[in-house]
Amino acid sequence: MQSPWLLWLTVYDQYELIATEYAAMFPDDFEARPFDQHFVASFAELVLRSGGERALDAGCGPGQATAALARCGLSAEGVDGSPAMVAIARDRYPHLSFRVADMRELPHPAASFAAVSAWYSIIHTPVDVLPSLFEE
Repeated sequence: MQSPWLLWLTVYDQYELIATEYAAMFPDDFEARPFDQHFVASFAELVLRSGGERALDAGCGPGQATAALARCGLSAEGVDGSPAMVAIARDRYPHLSFRVADMRELPHPAASFAAVSAWYSIIHTPVDVLPSLFEE
């Protein structure tokens, strides 16, 4: 049986190879997607109501969800395991912070953020790995 961690490396490698095409297929079009727009706005409102402000977008890809969180008033930062995705995010949204990092080993101390968003970024995660991922 293949290790789930090896699967993660394969997923990151695959996104590294298709980053440009992926970013073109999924542009920053939250305004054209009312459900997504309202979902992100509701998430941001809950964070702000709780007195929080900082949010991490784990698995940020080309940064569109990070930017949407920032437009909703959060101090948002993105991390992704693909350097190519992070480069695209930095190019698209130079006013936001993006880092290359594995979401299983975040480069931040515990409780650095009021909230964490994982916008479509856990779809490749085996179910048995989710508890440890969420703990991180």
